[in-house]
Amino acid sequence: MARMMWRHPLSNRYFAKSLTRKMLSFRLSSALTMNASEKPRQPGTQMISPEAMIGIGITVAALGLLCLMLALAEHLRSVPKIASAWLALGAVLMIAGGLTAAYACSRNHRR
Repeated sequence: MARMMWRHPLSNRYFAKSLTRKMLSFRLSSALTMNASEKPRQPGTQMISPEAMIGIGITVAALGLLCLMLALAEHLRSVPKIASAWLALGAVLMIAGGLTAAYACSRNHRR
């Protein structure tokens, strides 16, 4: 019985060359787009969009909720010191995330 040799999918030379070309072209194009703009920004323009700020706020609040759930789990395991640390961190993250999202919403409506 002849044994079949396993070959890695990238062992095909043509595929590997085309993959290398694609990676090289991506690196060159991303390097060109990451350069600083030649035109200076206007003084009133924002650095980050309100939608991005809302997303960041929601993400931070979700991390705070995760910390609060970890605090509950540690409290149920009867580890009060660690539970209080998770509780404090979760509360701070929930408040910071909520304020970040609310501030972004209020900035969006002022226009």
